[in-house]
Amino acid sequence: MNKTAWKNGRWGPLAETMLDLDDWGVLSGAMVVDRLRTVQGQPRDVSEHLDRFQAGCRTVGIKLPAGLDLAHLIEQCAARNLAAWGGIDLAIVLLATPGRVAGQQATLVVHPAAIDHARLRQWYATGQPLAVADQQSVPAACWSPHLKVRSRLNYYLADRAAQQRFGPTAGAVLQDATGCLTETSAANILIAEGQRLVSPPPATILPGVSLQRTERLAAELGIELRFEPISIQRAIEADGLMLCGSVGCWWFASRLENRLFDDLSENPLFRALREAWARDLGVDYQELSRAE
Repeated sequence: MNKTAWKNGRWGPLAETMLDLDDWGVLSGAMVVDRLRTVQGQPRDVSEHLDRFQAGCRTVGIKLPAGLDLAHLIEQCAARNLAAWGGIDLAIVLLATPGRVAGQQATLVVHPAAIDHARLRQWYATGQPLAVADQQSVPAACWSPHLKVRSRLNYYLADRAAQQRFGPTAGAVLQDATGCLTETSAANILIAEGQRLVSPPPATILPGVSLQRTERLAAELGIELRFEPISIQRAIEADGLMLCGSVGCWWFASRLENRLFDDLSENPLFRALREAWARDLGVDYQELSRAE
């Protein structure tokens, strides 16, 4: 079966879904995006991702078509492509630009994307190696850290350098202008200090849908979660470093630079939240990737 995508009112082959060269998304990187995943074939956290996507479009000045049911398009995209993906869970990407230079219509695309389940399996089994990036997160003086956009060269360069050092499953944690840690290209970060979790201040990071879930689950479990600046030294001295993201859900870091962390798979704090994540999703998300 063919993989399909939706662009400006029409479904077509994914391989033929492209942006025009005079689209502002190509010329200026003016492109708002969001990404969610399916769990057992069903899109998850659709309303939360749509809220963030639509807020980003308003900030950038992208006028989405009135009356368009994006939630239905996401459901259609999953249903149309699940069989083409062999029944394996996939990601759904929303992408919007201001449109073509001489045009009057925004460009809007809803398309499927593969999930690297092999990489997830390694993260779940042994943790993800992390490096501290030389690159900074984009400061608010340029655009809000709350915007999820395709202007991500800093993340690309940071991950490329991390993978050259620690292997293909590694990632990089970016810094803010003060030298404190912010996030990776795929996840929000949290450090464990005893029985307490700490995540960077909300003003400095993307408001992750998965971080919101983690905050809610931690409150239900009676786990303290603070939002405070995290220096590199503070992270290195922490008892552990944990990550959450829409595709990977909840996992841990095996290292940060030269600090090797203990395997957190049986750590009571990490395990309690992993089990809470599985209950909240209604399925063991780690087993989904092991089955692929």
